[in-house]
Amino acid sequence: MKKTLFICGANIARSQMAEGYYNYLAGKNLAISAGVEADKYFEKFNGHPIPEAIEVMKEDGVNISKQLVKQFQKEMINKVDRVVVLCSEKTCPQELLEGAKEIVYAHVSDPYLQPIEKVREARNEIRELVKKLLKD
Repeated sequence: MKKTLFICGANIARSQMAEGYYNYLAGKNLAISAGVEADKYFEKFNGHPIPEAIEVMKEDGVNISKQLVKQFQKEMINKVDRVVVLCSEKTCPQELLEGAKEIVYAHVSDPYLQPIEKVREARNEIRELVKKLLKD
């Protein structure tokens, strides 16, 4: 199994859910997550994912409530085998990821400030993506 870094804009929902699923389904901590603009959101949510993301993950038996919001740092790339970008290439341009061994762009709509049904849709999409990634 590949060590994987999941990136999104703020690291408060999508990449946090992906990290949670990956580590839960792998049975060990092989994934980390980060946001390219996470510093803007850290205090707003006391350093944790948004409550809606925590809630929908609990529905699937995955607890992400203890995960912390992390700002993307270039050196994170050197610690993983693969980088999965869940936001648009505009938010996370490829030059930001220079040196990555493998980059996967898998845009998932941002569930932040969306109704809980949209958060569930994002969760379901991320769960299926993670299952595919774990087969690689």
